[in-house]
Amino acid sequence: MKIPAHDTQVTMPNRTSHATKQAPHTAAPQQTAPEQTQGSAISNDFMQLEQAATELSQLPEVNLDKVAALRQALESGNFELDLDAISEGLLEQHGQQR
Repeated sequence: MKIPAHDTQVTMPNRTSHATKQAPHTAAPQQTAPEQTQGSAISNDFMQLEQAATELSQLPEVNLDKVAALRQALESGNFELDLDAISEGLLEQHGQQR
């Protein structure tokens, strides 16, 4: 099926010819001093959080010195577990004391 091409023009009504009533533009209310102070506090908090995030991102996720010490202790056969200390720590962490 072929659709023949026609030279058709669509005319749109002239919108400027109709008088339209627009609401007068009102200025936004000015901010009061407490809102400005709160905004400053939020900005300051955001900057501190952003700085902390940057500093944390530069730290390694793993304490490589501890990993090296544990690896050496395992390889030399000197790695000892204090099961009493581990169980105490688990109980304390979960809110139970002996």
